[in-house]
Amino acid sequence: MKSIFSFALVFLSFLLVFTSCSKAVTDDEVCNSPFFVNHHSDYVESGNIMYFVQQRGHYSDGATYIDAYLISSLDTATGECMPLCGKPECLHNDMECNAYIGTSGIWLMLYNGRLYWLEGNYNNTTLYSMNIDGTGRKKEMPVDPELFKLAYGMGTAEIIDNVLYICGTAENVKNGEIIRSAVVFKQSFDESKGELIYRIDDCVEAFGRIMDGKLYFAASEEYSDDEDKPLSTMLFSYDIKSGELLELYSNAEPNAAYQYIIAADGMVYLFGFDRGLVYSCADGRVSVLNTVGQTSTNVGDGYYMCWETGGKYTVRDMQGNMLYSGVFPPENDPSFPDALWGRSYIGSSGKKMYYQIDFIRQDGPAIRDIVEFDIETHDVRILFNSQENH
Repeated sequence: MKSIFSFALVFLSFLLVFTSCSKAVTDDEVCNSPFFVNHHSDYVESGNIMYFVQQRGHYSDGATYIDAYLISSLDTATGECMPLCGKPECLHNDMECNAYIGTSGIWLMLYNGRLYWLEGNYNNTTLYSMNIDGTGRKKEMPVDPELFKLAYGMGTAEIIDNVLYICGTAENVKNGEIIRSAVVFKQSFDESKGELIYRIDDCVEAFGRIMDGKLYFAASEEYSDDEDKPLSTMLFSYDIKSGELLELYSNAEPNAAYQYIIAADGMVYLFGFDRGLVYSCADGRVSVLNTVGQTSTNVGDGYYMCWETGGKYTVRDMQGNMLYSGVFPPENDPSFPDALWGRSYIGSSGKKMYYQIDFIRQDGPAIRDIVEFDIETHDVRILFNSQENH
């Protein structure tokens, strides 16, 4: 490891990440993040209640268009799932709905018992908040446009001590050429300007998680069609109190396009399309988890699911040992009609994983059901039917 700089660069915690999320959450203590961090799921949880951003859209001319984002709640104990609205006969399609956050709401956060999110575009983005029952919506602050224009694409955020921390990637121009940069910055609630913490160019993915007072974050190159092309990956730690930034790992290997990070029990895990990487914080030892043949990975509470073509999947523990395998949706399941469909991962609780399933009608509304899938029993349960609740 080599020290990059240790002067007080500010606290850092970026992405949808948080510390000590493995312990039970009490009424006086909220956890800002799920067990893992990725760019394809935006959920936070407190106790057995999961809050996530649900999409509403329509299908036309071969494409699905997003009409609105809705903040929804899911009780993993009872299976109750609904937009966080509470208004009778609400259509959930405009700002009159408590759950509605427009078509540009991103990066859901949970802080001091309130839900926060960013809404706007790269040069005019605002941090909003509301109570967890959908009431008391409030505009907190505008986000620094000069920094956010470098981070408005893929990314996540969190809040600690009334300071917003953002990590993201976006295309921008450097020396007359279009490049893709990843940046991390912070902005206090009472400041109009943010402060840059870290930037790297020619990077397509950046993500991190806090553990034991340190932020562990990675920067990874874009996946390439050339299977033999080495892809660079860098892993860093940032000490929140001292501001010391250390480079823990740097390498370039084929198929090393990572998109997920986990930090738990003294270990940091990175997951990508074809491989996983494990870093030991105790001795710096690095090992590889092979996940060859998958089309995507969903990481749950102590396990990861590798998807293959045809809906086949395997579930392994964090050491790579096989736990379960099967097909999703289960064959001949009447809950899934013969139609074009896709799945979007929401999150997990124990051995149950939650997905938004898209049943698409030509030139009609995209039917987006919320389903619960038990990885051990293979049982599927529809928790929210968009046709019945539209």
